[in-house]
Order: sequence, then C-alpha cells, then structure tokens
Amino acid sequence: MIPQEKSAQKDRLLFAPRQLFGLRLGDILKFISSLLLPLALGVFTVIITFQQQNAAKQQRDEDRKASQLQREQEKNLEEQRYKNEALDTFIKEMGKLLKESNGFLTANRVTATLARVKTLNILRELDAQRNMRVIRFLYEANQLAEVDGHSPLDLSAAELRDMNFRRLSILKMKITNLSLTGVFLSNATFAGVDMEYVDFATNQFDNVNFFSDYINNVSFSFTRLNNLNFSYGKFRNANFSFSSLFNVNFSFSALINTHLPSTQIENGNFSFTQLFDVSFSSAQLDHINFSFAQFYHVDFSSCVLLNISFSHARFVDVNFSTATLQNVDFSYATINNADFSSAQLLNVNFSFAILPSANFDGMTASYIEFRKATCIAALFSSATLSESSFRHSNIKHASFKDAKLNNVDFFRANLYKADFSAAEIEDSNLQSALSTQDVLKDGETIFHDRNLLNDGQYDCNISLDNSWILQTGHVTKIMSNKSNLSCRFTLQLRTERATMLQRVDLSNKWDSSIWPNSQAVLRAHMSDGVSMQLKGIKRNYSVSAKEILVEPNIPVHARWVHDGVTVASGHDDDDDDNDTNQLDTARALFVDDDQSMIIADTGNNRVMQWKWGDPNGQVIVGDNESEDQLNNPTDVLIDQETNSFMICDQGNRRVLRWSRRSDTTQGEILVDNIDCHGLAMCDQRFLYVSDIEKHEIRQYTIGYKNGTLMAGGHGRGSGFHQLFAPRHLFVDRQQVLYVSDWGNHRVMKWNKGAKEGLVVAGGRGYGKALTQLHFPGGLFVDMSGTIYVADMYNDRVMRWPQGAKQGIIIVGDNREREEADQFLSPTGLSFDRHGNIYIINGLNNQIHRFSLE
Repeated sequence: MIPQEKSAQKDRLLFAPRQLFGLRLGDILKFISSLLLPLALGVFTVIITFQQQNAAKQQRDEDRKASQLQREQEKNLEEQRYKNEALDTFIKEMGKLLKESNGFLTANRVTATLARVKTLNILRELDAQRNMRVIRFLYEANQLAEVDGHSPLDLSAAELRDMNFRRLSILKMKITNLSLTGVFLSNATFAGVDMEYVDFATNQFDNVNFFSDYINNVSFSFTRLNNLNFSYGKFRNANFSFSSLFNVNFSFSALINTHLPSTQIENGNFSFTQLFDVSFSSAQLDHINFSFAQFYHVDFSSCVLLNISFSHARFVDVNFSTATLQNVDFSYATINNADFSSAQLLNVNFSFAILPSANFDGMTASYIEFRKATCIAALFSSATLSESSFRHSNIKHASFKDAKLNNVDFFRANLYKADFSAAEIEDSNLQSALSTQDVLKDGETIFHDRNLLNDGQYDCNISLDNSWILQTGHVTKIMSNKSNLSCRFTLQLRTERATMLQRVDLSNKWDSSIWPNSQAVLRAHMSDGVSMQLKGIKRNYSVSAKEILVEPNIPVHARWVHDGVTVASGHDDDDDDNDTNQLDTARALFVDDDQSMIIADTGNNRVMQWKWGDPNGQVIVGDNESEDQLNNPTDVLIDQETNSFMICDQGNRRVLRWSRRSDTTQGEILVDNIDCHGLAMCDQRFLYVSDIEKHEIRQYTIGYKNGTLMAGGHGRGSGFHQLFAPRHLFVDRQQVLYVSDWGNHRVMKWNKGAKEGLVVAGGRGYGKALTQLHFPGGLFVDMSGTIYVADMYNDRVMRWPQGAKQGIIIVGDNREREEADQFLSPTGLSFDRHGNIYIINGLNNQIHRFSLE
C-alpha cells in the first residue's frame, strides 16, 4: 500500500464512532437515558408524596393545637369568669358584713371570724393580681388598721405571693395605717413606696423588694426576713426587734432612731449606710459588711459580732460595752468616743484606725492588731490583752492601769506619758518602743518577792521584834509607796513560807460577860496563800485554836488526785434513803472550817451535817412533821457572824435562817414568796438569792424582805441582761456576782452595779466541747478569778481560768468507769481551806473528795 492510502485509512479510524464491547457510544447513551428518566420520575413522585404527607401532618398538628388553644382559652375564660365572680361575690358579702357591723368587721367575734375565714379562703383561690384587689379593698375600707379602738382584721397565716404592693398605695405611692401581721409574703415588691405607721410584726418575708422606700414608724418585730432589698431606703422609728434577717441589703440607706435589739442578722450589707441613734443591743450579727458606713450614737452593747467588716467606717459615740467581737475588721476606721469596756475581743483588727479617747477598760482580748493605729488617751485600765500588737501605733497619754498584758508588742510605738501603773507587763515588752518618755510604771514589774500581808503596813522605825515574833522563815521590810514611814513585810528571796505571831488584846474592846450571846469578829484582807490562825485564851486560861482562810489556797496550776474518796453516803437501792447514812438527790453542800460538810439533802427534805470520817450524818434541820419541816431544800450556807444556817427552802417558797444553837426549834423567814434555788453572801453580809421563776437574782439586807435586783429580771432569755432559770451563785470580795445560768448553759459574771452580765464560761449552746456546758450547777470562784463549775449533764467538773475561751476538765471524763472520778450529774461542789474539792455525785447520791496534789 502506498503511503498516501495508509494515511487516509488512519484518518478514517480516528474519526469513526468508538465502540465498547462491540457497541457504539451513541447506543450506550441512549440506553442510559432510557433508564434515568423513569428513575427521576420515581424519585420526584416519592418527594412529592412525602411533602404532601408532611403538609397533611402539619395541618393536622396545627388543627389540633388550634383546637387545644381554643379549649385552653375557653377554660381560661371560664376560670377568669369564675375568679371574677368569686371576687365580686367576696366584695358583695364583705360589703354586707361591713354594713351589718357598722363599718367594723372586728366589732364582734363572730363577724371577725367569718370575715377572716372568707378572706383567707378567697386569697387561696385567687391569683396575685386579684389578691391585691382583695387587700386593697380591705385597706380602703379601713379594715387593716386600728380605727376608733377596733382592731384590724386578722389575716395571719395568709400566703401572699408575687404581689405588687405599689398598687396598694392610693395617693402618690404612699401607704399609711396598715396592719398586716403574721402573713407570708414572697416575691413581693414595695419599691419606691412611702410607708408610715405600718405593722408587719411576726411576718415572714422571702425575696421582697423595699428598694428606695421611706419607712417611718414601721414595725418588723419578730419577723423573719430572707433575701430582702432595703438599699437606698430611709428608715425612721423602725422596729426590727427580735427579728431574724438573712441575706439583707441596706446599702446606701439611712437608719434614724431604728431599733434592732436581740435581732439575728446573717449575710447583710450595710456598706455606705448612715446610722443615727440605732440600737443593736444583744443582737447577733454574722458576716455583715459595714464598710464606709457612718455611725452616730449607735448601741452594740452585749452584741455578738462575728466576721464583721467596719473598715473605713466612721463612729461617733458608739457603745460596744460587754459585746463579743470575733474576726472583726476596724481597719482605717475613725472611732470617736467609743466604749469597748468589758467587751471580749478575739482576732480584731484596728490597723490604721483612729481611736482617740476610746474606752477599753476591763476588756478581755486576744490576737488584737493595733498596727499604726492612733489611740491617743485611750483607756485600757484593768484590761486583759494577750498575743496582740501595737507596732508603730501612737498611744500617748493612754492608760493601762492594772492591765494584764501578755506577749503584747509595742515595737516602735509612741508611749509618751502612757500610764502602766500596776500593770502586769515585762520590761522587755516596752524596750522596743519608739518613745517611753514620762511613762508611769511601777518599779516592781520583775519583783520576785511576795508580800506576806496585802498592803500590810508596818512602822519602818520600829524593830520587828517589838510587835511581831518571827517563828519560821525569813522576811524583810519593804518601804511602802503610801508613806515613807511605813513598811510592808515580804518573804526574802528563796523563802517559800514564814510564820509570824502577834498578840491582840481584846479585853478593853469586847467583854463576853456583858454580851453573852455575842462574839468577836476579826476581819482581815490577806494575799493569796496567806492563812491566819486565831488562838483565844479563855478566862480559865484554856486555849482554843481555829485556822481561818479567807479563800481556799488553790495554786494557779493546781491539780487534783485522779481517784476520789467517797466521804458521804454510798447509796444502795435496797436501803432506805431516809437513813442518816444515805442521801437522796442532794443539790448543794458547804464545807466548814473544820472540814465538816453541811449538805442540802433535797430529796429527804432536810439539811445534814457530815463530819469527816463519820459513816453517818446528823440531821440538823428538817426530817420531821413539826414546824421546822423543809420541803425540797436546794442550797445552804453558813453565816459565821450570827453562827447560823441560811437555807433555800424551795418547796415552801422561802429562805430561812436557822441558828446553830442546839436549842433551836424553828427558823426565821428572811425572804418569802420566792422560787429560790441558790444562795450566796458577801463580806458586807448582803444575801443574794436566785429566783428560777422570775429568772433573776436579788440582793437582800438581813432583816428586810424587799430585795434589790442585781441580775436578770427581764424575763426568760439569753440576752446579756437576761437569765434562764438561774441556780447556784457565788459573790467575791468586790461584790462581783457569778451565776450558773442553768437554762442558757453558761456562767455569767455581773459586776457590781452592772445592767448586763458577761459570759465567762460556756454560752455557746449545750454540748460536750470544752467551750460548752450542759446545765451548769454548783459554782466556785477562787482568788485569781478562776471558775469551777459542776457541768451536770456532761458528767464532769470544769475549771475556767479568768478570760479563758474554754474550760479544763478536772474531774470526770465521760468514760464508762466505776471509779470515783466518774460522775452522773454532779450537782454541787465546795472547797475546804486546803483546796481539796468536794463534789456531789447527783444520781449516785454520793459525795466525793478529791485531794489537791
């Protein structure tokens, strides 16, 4: 083949239709097209069918919803018609009652009850908007206020939710003369309303808004308020006494002559608030923010303040006396004329604060920070301050007289003309001060000798042997600071004790033959550890001796033996409790100078004397059917001056004096018509009696039946001015009264003339912790101020050193043992002159003695 023919053939092959497996491409495309067209029509048909079904379903759903909505609307309309008819019926019926009662629904009991029931029922049935119309109807009809001597309608127990009380105001958002007490209000609003003469007492508020209200003469007493907003409000003559407030906001408000005594406030915001003549006395505040607030004549006395911020606040004439402050911040505050006297402070911060002339007299404080504070002329007299700092502070002209300062830091402090007279402080604590110029301080701070006689004066120019006989030991004379001519005796260094004798002639001062029923009484004021023994030479030249201790000698770190000795009773259930070797529910005892025990044997209605070592006691009062019969005697003490017993005859509602002479057949009624339980007598011979019915302590002058109120007397309560069934008493030489506040599980201390007491033991609810007591009983206070108390329901006896935050168990440990230091409700206790402790084991009807180690 020629080349031209081959080329032409090649071109024909290139342009010829392509074949696949013997088929041409065109045929294949026709075949595919024949398949796709039916497939597309099928898919389209399916889609159209699906859409039509969805449309039909959607139409059915819409028809069903429309039908349901129509039914709900019809139901709602029916409900609305019913509520409207119910409201109209209520108004018509109440209008009829008003007409029949001459406009006063409370004119008679039947009408008042009917009106109350109808109103409470309608409030339960109607919604918030219509309930508001019910309240407004009653308010406009003057049925929610006292009018012409008729009391307001009682709606207590009503529940009012989601109500807008702004609609209640008739004239310009103002509500006056409204009484709505004892109701529950939640999710309500009073925002922007002016309220005057409104009574909300005993209500419960939850999530209520009083924003920017003017509140004048409104009572919230005994209410419970939770999640309330009072911010930007103005309060005048408002009363929140005895209320409980939780999560409340008073920020940027003004409180004028507002009363919040005995309230409980938790998680409150008072920042930037102004307070004028406001009382928080005896309130309990926890987690409150008072930062940048202004206080003028505000009373926080006897409050319990926990986790409070007063930072950058301003105070003028504010009273914190007898209050308890813990974790409180006064940093950068300005405090003028503030009174913290007798307050108890723990972990309080006064850093950078200004406190001119602040009064901290008698304060008990620990971990207090006065860093860079200005305390010019502040008073810390008789305060007890420990683990605290005045670093870089300005405390010139301040007074620390008689203060107890333990580990207090004065580094770089200005002490110019500060007064530390009689203060307990080491010299080293003052050496780091910036200035100690003209500081007044006794020169005996590190003095190791002890005074034999407290302020015992002796002429320095007279030989010791001229008046005193030094029998043992070594003493020296120290020049008295009272007079250059007077000295006082002290033990020489390394001398632990001495005995001195002196003869006293009473022949020209007292003649027992002229006054046969009288006795000579010698009084002495002695230092701790000093005892006196009187030896009297009688006319027949016989000698009688009697050792006297003004107070038992109990060392500061005293310990008692672990195993006690049973010294009275030994109860056996098979024995007769009325036998003289048995006791029954004894409540109190008194140990005489000869170590004989005088016991109030309460269950046997008698007073027993049990001498040391005797297996049996002696009935000295009661236990028979004559006029000397006692009924439930609860306490007894000895009056040494008249040689007589004082007995609290509780069942007969009286206090008796019973002479110890053997020929005595009946007692003398000192006080009658009193539910007495405890007795005490001071050196001035005033008799103190606790009254558990009136929750008070009264002081009586012997021979007069009208007593003077000394503690409590404000009804049962836990405030610092109140007591709850007070029992045992103790009075020290300064007439400071200590009370076993039985129902409040605490021991209270009432200084002479005080209007309120201080909690010195317990007071944190009942419990077994060392900070708690559970129904305290018998009570004793030693010369150092240490308290000993029978912790009845905790089966133990506790010791509380002065100022301590918790006690120490000295007897009893709640272990299940049969030994004598295991107690069942110890009720009473007493000490002998050697410091041995005697304890009534209440439910075992025994008395145990624990010797001082």
